[in-house]
Amino acid sequence: MINCGIIGTGSIANWHVLAIRETGLGKVIGACSKSKPSLISFCEKYMITAYESYDDMLADENIQVIIICTPSGLHYDHILKAAKARKHIVVEKPMAISSKQWDEIIFILKKYQVTLAIAYQSRFNKSFIKVKKAIDEGILGNIMFADVYMKFYRTSDYYQQSSWKGTWKLDGGGALMNQGSHGVVSSLNNYHKL
Repeated sequence: MINCGIIGTGSIANWHVLAIRETGLGKVIGACSKSKPSLISFCEKYMITAYESYDDMLADENIQVIIICTPSGLHYDHILKAAKARKHIVVEKPMAISSKQWDEIIFILKKYQVTLAIAYQSRFNKSFIKVKKAIDEGILGNIMFADVYMKFYRTSDYYQQSSWKGTWKLDGGGALMNQGSHGVVSSLNNYHKL
């Protein structure tokens, strides 16, 4: 049984708890958040430990995996701290908001021998899986070029429900970073057989 701790207790954190429970392979034993009301409510809902700080949660030797559900612009710092604490990591997309941050994260992961997984759930979409199978079986021939067209729309309410969404500092650039990355990553996985 893998013990997990979650940083960030917004709506996406709930999906992680439910997914982990469904696998039966792990359990979330605690969480931390800058929002104390959200933290208390979340921890009471799932009957888990509320940590006073991220450092306190990282110091818990019972936790093997940290799940990062914070705004995108904070992922970089949270990943580095978790890796240095020798915790494996699951992070909401994107891993970071600049290529410089990505390069440093990869270096730190190797240095501390930590595994990181990025949550891109669209990879498991039935249509993407069907395309991947067709590519693997050679049905589509030798692919020389690929293109992604996404009809993705978010209302202004979506961006207003969180102060960080749609900002350069914490979202990294809006729709492409926040939503479009699903299509890009799913397409790359299908084409490059990652």
